[in-house]
Amino acid sequence: MAKKEKEYVFEWGGVKYISFPETLNKALSLPAKDAKKFADGFMKGYRKLTKFADSNVGYMIGYYGDKERRKLHKLFNVDHPVFGRDY
Repeated sequence: MAKKEKEYVFEWGGVKYISFPETLNKALSLPAKDAKKFADGFMKGYRKLTKFADSNVGYMIGYYGDKERRKLHKLFNVDHPVFGRDY
């Protein structure tokens, strides 16, 4: 039986993303300048797809530890839909 390829949820810049954690982890792995450019571009594209882009990404950022969470909120310039940024 052939292995089924995972379906992607979003494509940006020629890259197919399977999950939000995959996208957020990529931003964390890049140098600061590249990470900000990546995050801004991702959000620009994602906002065209849904009006819930900011709250979706902000919610997913909430699953990260304090250090990573603060960095991701700053990079993607979004807040958690319930807790904001300072939690």
